[in-house]
Amino acid sequence: MTREFTENASSPAYQYLTTGATRAGITDDSQLLYSGSQSYKITPDSDKDTHDLKVRVDINRDSSVSAAYVKSEVESKKSGQAGIYSLDKTSLSSKYESFFLKGATRIGALRLTARGGTYEIDGPESSMTLTKPTITTANNTFTNPRELHSAESREVREFAINGVYRLAPKTTLRIGIEREEVDRDEKELGETETNTFTLAIKTRINKKFSARASYKYEDIEDPFGADHATGIAQVTGTTDPNYPGLAWMMKAAEQFINGNPASGAVYYWNSVYPSRELSATNKAENVHEGKVSTTWKPAANMAATIFARVRMEENDSVDYQQDTYVPGISFYYAPTSKLNLSMAYTFNKQDTENRMCVGWYHG
Repeated sequence: MTREFTENASSPAYQYLTTGATRAGITDDSQLLYSGSQSYKITPDSDKDTHDLKVRVDINRDSSVSAAYVKSEVESKKSGQAGIYSLDKTSLSSKYESFFLKGATRIGALRLTARGGTYEIDGPESSMTLTKPTITTANNTFTNPRELHSAESREVREFAINGVYRLAPKTTLRIGIEREEVDRDEKELGETETNTFTLAIKTRINKKFSARASYKYEDIEDPFGADHATGIAQVTGTTDPNYPGLAWMMKAAEQFINGNPASGAVYYWNSVYPSRELSATNKAENVHEGKVSTTWKPAANMAATIFARVRMEENDSVDYQQDTYVPGISFYYAPTSKLNLSMAYTFNKQDTENRMCVGWYHG
């Protein structure tokens, strides 16, 4: 398959309003990254080529094996932004390659399926040159031009096995185990391992009532996040006497070092910003999720379903917790073959706790 995308419409623009005010000899305009009219949401022209191959072999009436191979490459046109930055390439390419294998068989009242595979994403790499570097202190470690590596580049391995056992003529039990390993090329982003366990039961009580219930547990090691992303001086800083749990970053400790001027001023970018000491993420290490639903079907043209979902996520290493509650009801009725009516109500409540710290600077 070959796909070509061309953007012929004009990109939307945002007008940044500025003033001519001068404060301490510095104009407001010079403190902004952007000013005037700036385009955003620019969709680049791109070409995509995809090749896929699928094979299935039926061993007998109850057993089969299938395999799938996909290879894809996307090339997009890129350009820098005049007066801001430039790129060493006029096009960037991303590659995707995957292979998966699946098998299924039946042993008496037990239906087994297993699948496994791997896929790899090779993201684009390029070099960016800032037209006007904004950091000029003596200890500046920002290289210009700077090599850019895609955070999407990774190798992923997956394996899962599921079993469905018929407990009774109208009742089935499902058990599943799944493992995923994500190895990112960018080592700072870490390697994530996820183990998922599922348990579900489905039953038909009689001709009018049926019910389902399921539980899922996820154990995630090293979820995607950012080290030293927040918490300025919240580990080694001076404890705030009025607010236990908070800390101060003392200016005196940063003066006259790390390229700070002889005037005693402390720059934000080389003193405050590098002093972030806490990790942050909105990804959980442990997830519990339960679902229940029951359906009442008094006639072929009428049905009502009551359902509920509860999901609890937590990551103690970054003080993250999120609880979600979603109950609801739906109703369906078809008075004639050409007319049907449906109604549904869903309530969603979500409570989230996560650490956040924003540094104040420039007033």
